[in-house]
Amino acid sequence: MPEHHDIPRFARTLRDLPEADRPDHFASAVIEGGGTYAVPRTGRGFVVLQYLGLQSSGRNECEAIQAWIDAALPQEAAA
Repeated sequence: MPEHHDIPRFARTLRDLPEADRPDHFASAVIEGGGTYAVPRTGRGFVVLQYLGLQSSGRNECEAIQAWIDAALPQEAAA
């Protein structure tokens, strides 16, 4: 399981992937390392992600993953 000091590295890896590849990469990390990847079955509601102590949500998977990246890299998100 990745350590908390791996958060920036993992977030940059996600950021550099094509947006369409991010959900599979993030879901694999959650399966291997533990966390939450909750996608509503009905298409209504928010996607909720939790990994390495950071939580995010969004209207879809890509939005939730981008919010997770922004939370992991706050200085870079603000730039």
